[in-house]
Amino acid sequence: SALESAALGATGRGAHITAADALERAAELTEADGRPPRLFAAGLAAALGGSFDRAAALLERAAETDEPTLRATARHLLVMVRLTGGIGSALDNHALLFAEAESRAADDPAGAAALFADAGVAAVIAADAERALTAAEQAMEVLPPDASPTVQCQAHSIHGMALVLSARAPEARRAFGRAGELLPRIELLSSAPQSIALA
Repeated sequence: SALESAALGATGRGAHITAADALERAAELTEADGRPPRLFAAGLAAALGGSFDRAAALLERAAETDEPTLRATARHLLVMVRLTGGIGSALDNHALLFAEAESRAADDPAGAAALFADAGVAAVIAADAERALTAAEQAMEVLPPDASPTVQCQAHSIHGMALVLSARAPEARRAFGRAGELLPRIELLSSAPQSIALA
């Protein structure tokens, strides 16, 4: 649509809030079943523009979709936006990610591993070592052998951090060692590097 074209042009110029405006308007003019992807795009643009409250509101609406992959992606980004913007408590964000990971584990184990890993990040921010370790161990348990290097690195990194917080240094060194081997192969433009850096 013309609004989406305008949004793409604005994003290319770094005008993320202008892009969010256009995408949100496009979503409002779209039939209900086609609205969530545009709301997600608007939320992402708002987050890139530093408007975290607005981004969270848009992503909450996008996450109401019945399409499971988009719902999981929207909820994942929503929690990362909330953590970055200081919205809500870290434990609330942990709970949201953990629940979404559990719901996705059977159909998308790699995606669930990433969600569990970021649930671990939220628990670390909340200084809850027990919840961090539980989430990290769940990430390792569901992590499939064919997961991307990015997801594998993310899971091993957060596992290492949770093990450190649990005073299990030898195991933590092994986890960080594996993460270090994978680090040169991660996708730098994904959301994972933020989580890996926190570990």
